[in-house]
Amino acid sequence: KTMKRNLIMAFATVGILASCGGGASKEEVKAGADKMCKCMADKTAERGDVSDALAASSAAMDYALCGLDLAFDGVDASTDDFSAAISESCPEYAETQAEYAKTLKEN
Repeated sequence: KTMKRNLIMAFATVGILASCGGGASKEEVKAGADKMCKCMADKTAERGDVSDALAASSAAMDYALCGLDLAFDGVDASTDDFSAAISESCPEYAETQAEYAKTLKEN
């Protein structure tokens, strides 16, 4: 329950920060996607071998935390451009990105 509340707070914070920016350039979006991919790879490596269910819930939380860094950089992770950049840079997170973008747009 606490994790879900933290996740919602992280999404809300990212949404607020992202809405303040003017919009990132294509290069900034690509750099943001690369940063997100690296952040997720690092977090996955830190987590090690866990059950699929735990990995899935941890991935969503990790993605939100990585997304927080991007928001501070002025990259809006809820845009289609960012989702496309994630699909290119690390396609294994395309689905997580789609869910994340949807959550950001809803808040």
